[in-house]
Amino acid sequence: MDRPAAGSGGRPGRALSWTVVGALMVWPAGLVTAATSHGPGATPDSVNYLAGAESFARSGDVLMVNGNPMTLFPPGLPVILGSLLSLGVDVPTAAVVLNVFAVAAMVALSYALARALGLPRLASLACTAVVAVSKATLFVHAYLFSEPLFSALVLVTLLLVVNGCRAGGFSWPRLVLVGVATSAAISLRYLGLLLIPVVVATVFGVLLPRVGWLRAGARAGVAGVVSSIGLVAVVTRNLSLGSGPLGPRTAGVVSPLDVLAQAMTALGDYVLAGRLAHLAPVVGSAVAAALVASVVVALVRRDPRALTLAGFAGLWWVVLAWSELTTVIDPIGARLLAPALTPMVVLIGYGAHELVRAPAGRSRRAAVRRPVVVVAGVALAAVLSLPVAGSVEYARNTSRWGIGFSGVALQRSPLFAAIAGLPPDAGIAMGYPERLYWVSGRTAAGTVPRDDHWFPPARQKRDLAILRDKIDSGVVTHVAFYERDATTLKPADLVAFGLRLELLENFEDGALYEAG
Repeated sequence: MDRPAAGSGGRPGRALSWTVVGALMVWPAGLVTAATSHGPGATPDSVNYLAGAESFARSGDVLMVNGNPMTLFPPGLPVILGSLLSLGVDVPTAAVVLNVFAVAAMVALSYALARALGLPRLASLACTAVVAVSKATLFVHAYLFSEPLFSALVLVTLLLVVNGCRAGGFSWPRLVLVGVATSAAISLRYLGLLLIPVVVATVFGVLLPRVGWLRAGARAGVAGVVSSIGLVAVVTRNLSLGSGPLGPRTAGVVSPLDVLAQAMTALGDYVLAGRLAHLAPVVGSAVAAALVASVVVALVRRDPRALTLAGFAGLWWVVLAWSELTTVIDPIGARLLAPALTPMVVLIGYGAHELVRAPAGRSRRAAVRRPVVVVAGVALAAVLSLPVAGSVEYARNTSRWGIGFSGVALQRSPLFAAIAGLPPDAGIAMGYPERLYWVSGRTAAGTVPRDDHWFPPARQKRDLAILRDKIDSGVVTHVAFYERDATTLKPADLVAFGLRLELLENFEDGALYEAG
């Protein structure tokens, strides 16, 4: 049986706690609304989600900007946005509304998960506050990404499983709900498949001592099968389209030390919110140590609830590190860690609580615990002031200037105004072709390679050769260089490779060339 959580009052305490949770839900929801006043933040991934939604609303197919079927990402988000588009809701508006609801749900689910793990109300509220005020939470939910809805579904799945552990069993309806939530998560992001082994192992481990191997295995098997429906659906779709099971992948070029540095910096940024950036790796190492210590506590306590979160967080880190080493994906940061943020925060809260909890009859430890809790509370309040300030500053700046491709500068760009004046049959190549689609709905005819994480030298040479062929064949007639694309290869680089360019006009934010 679960021991009663310390600090569990009655209904008045419960009502007050949820009032605080409600206030914490409003905080990021309001900041996301303000930050996206010019539209949701947009990156190349966001534009492909937009193109996928528009193609789904138009024809039922989920296509990327280049017209190819979307297999790099699961089709879940474009299908949702495309369905809303069919009802008359434009995609940027739909994305903002979904993200606002998702961030509010994330906060509420964080509190519910902490309570289900046995944390007292005050500790649960502290964990919830860490998630709610994090600048990373605001950042991720201000973009047209799949992470907001995916993170909420991950928390729904983990909460259902942890509550099953708390109840000491898994009814058939609960198993079906767990499976549906997991499958829905996988339809949004492939990494949702990590929930499947966590669900199966937890269900089997909790039921084994109660009902024996056969019945425990049967229920765990059902949970695994239902949870795998989403995975089977996306893999079958990808294979039928001639792609790999989880879409096309490019070999990675980073080293283990690079991945470790990314991870520690990302964890440190959660605390520092971009301030004192030089201290991020040190602070991140401390957070990582606290996380590892909490996993050890969960193992010592043999608490299946905490082990569920530890299993998910551990798998997330292992697969994320492996993905960084083997494929080209975004560097580890707020976006990739978003789905694991709440499990990590709650797990650290669990570890801290278990370490300071005073067992019955040990009055000396009980006397020592109060000042420790007070000092920890003051320290937490001081630490939270950094992300609070960072979030307010971020929302203020983005509400004024926009985010990513939704930026005011891009909407007022003289270069893009000139591009809009080109004939409809003009073929345009540029550094971020997705940007052109977001601004004008026009599909670029080619890509100017970049010198960054996503374009190692081999890919640069390959894409330069492709661009040269498109220019020679007349597919690309114009090449645009936007000054904000700091890593895009310059005109001299293209000419040195043998491309023929003639300057048409310089603008304050870039230049337009005629090709061929």
